[in-house]
Amino acid sequence: MKFNLTKKAPVNVYQVEMELQRKNTKSPFVAILLLAMERGYEGESITAGALRLTLMPALAERACGNLLQKLKTEGYLEDSDYDDGFKLSDKGFASAEQKAYWIGERGVYDVYVYDNPLAEEKILHTERKKIADNVANTEFKPTPEKLKSYIGTEVKIGNEEVRIESMEKKCLPRPDVEAKITITADGADTKIQISHAETVLTDKPVMLTANELFEKLTEETKEFDYDSNRNAVLVKFDKADLQTTRQLTIQRPLFMSQAFQEVKVAEVLHLPQTNTDAQKWYENLLVAKIDRHFLNEEDFTVYSNEIASVFKDYKVKQLKREDLINTLSADKKHFYQRAFLETSNYLKY
Repeated sequence: MKFNLTKKAPVNVYQVEMELQRKNTKSPFVAILLLAMERGYEGESITAGALRLTLMPALAERACGNLLQKLKTEGYLEDSDYDDGFKLSDKGFASAEQKAYWIGERGVYDVYVYDNPLAEEKILHTERKKIADNVANTEFKPTPEKLKSYIGTEVKIGNEEVRIESMEKKCLPRPDVEAKITITADGADTKIQISHAETVLTDKPVMLTANELFEKLTEETKEFDYDSNRNAVLVKFDKADLQTTRQLTIQRPLFMSQAFQEVKVAEVLHLPQTNTDAQKWYENLLVAKIDRHFLNEEDFTVYSNEIASVFKDYKVKQLKREDLINTLSADKKHFYQRAFLETSNYLKY
């Protein structure tokens, strides 16, 4: 199953000064923290000499010492209790376990916020800005709680993990932007993308398969009668459409109480609403699908069983070959079907 849900929605933008730390898993400092953790387990501190010998033989010992001092200044290391080396601080130990080094920065950012259940995180995107020349004449307002609640927490913004250390109490509200929200469901993979103009604000996986997302739609959308036990839309018999696998149009799909634009879902199973509908459907398919000669009763019985198997959950009375011949005898439109059905009769003469 494959389909897309789309809608447009406003995204709030606030310009605010923040102090951030960005997670970096490829920094060479990660290896130093891991070495410090390993030596700590062995009851040893990390020294400039040990660092040079183990990881950085191309650097002078003094340069290695400067790297350790930098990590101490940033709070990752602290002085050893028993020599002139260093040991991991709580922050350093947590970073070593995460195999991450956090790079700090401070500046003014446009922060894009979508306060909606569809977004895993309210903060979708941050964009560093220069302070405007006329900022002194701008009317600042209190930073909203939905932003301040992220202070001291780690949040995934886009594909990056960020720790928000501090945030100014006042911010500059910017005009809302219109964003396009697209949920793409394709087999086992589903993702949500929120974009504005050419900028992708967030692109994250959704922990639902396409079939599971479709079932969620059927639970919230009341445009059709869906049987979750049969995984089928139940419809009245329509002689003009005998297909059991059809394209389903949902005019106003709902997901997480959010309305999306009309969507067409291909290859959705449709079954009869009642036993009466099933009987009519079976009889009409029995005629419509005749495409071969039946040399004996057994041939026709096998064919009839194939058609009836589609309606196995219904009370369908299967027709015999002679019954169908009699039904069609007064109908000149089905000359070829009658000929196929009567083949065994001709062979008796």
